[in-house]
Amino acid sequence: MSSNDFELHAMTLQDKSLRKIYSISTESVGEIFRPLQALEYTRINGRSFIHFGFTGASGRLLVDAENGKVMETHGESGISFVNSSLAEYADCLSFFSSLLSEFESEEGVESDENEDEDERLARKLEEEIRRIDAQAYQENTYWYEIRWGVSLGDFT
Repeated sequence: MSSNDFELHAMTLQDKSLRKIYSISTESVGEIFRPLQALEYTRINGRSFIHFGFTGASGRLLVDAENGKVMETHGESGISFVNSSLAEYADCLSFFSSLLSEFESEEGVESDENEDEDERLARKLEEEIRRIDAQAYQENTYWYEIRWGVSLGDFT
């Protein structure tokens, strides 16, 4: 699919259809993804984006309408890469969501065992992100930070 096809495709579909085609969750996934009720089109530094969700306390998740890459913004601090495409973001998000059930099964585990389990799940997440979209796992990026949050027990 060319970048022009993506832009035309995104502009002509209703919001729920776009989420369905790319398997984007219409439900929140922890604090890493909260969907918008309706897609918003925005421009940042002269570039067109489709705002489809939120992350963290104030981050926005966007699709670059020109090249289809998923990006995030945090206030005025700029824009950064998340995934190579919306489909890859959806796959990574789906995998992370499946890990949440493993996090929940840790309740009642002793502290040392819990730390080992957090690190095991973090490594599992990193491996899967790298398999789905190798560019998405770079230092100081969205999935890198989430992986380290998992390792530290932020999601248990």
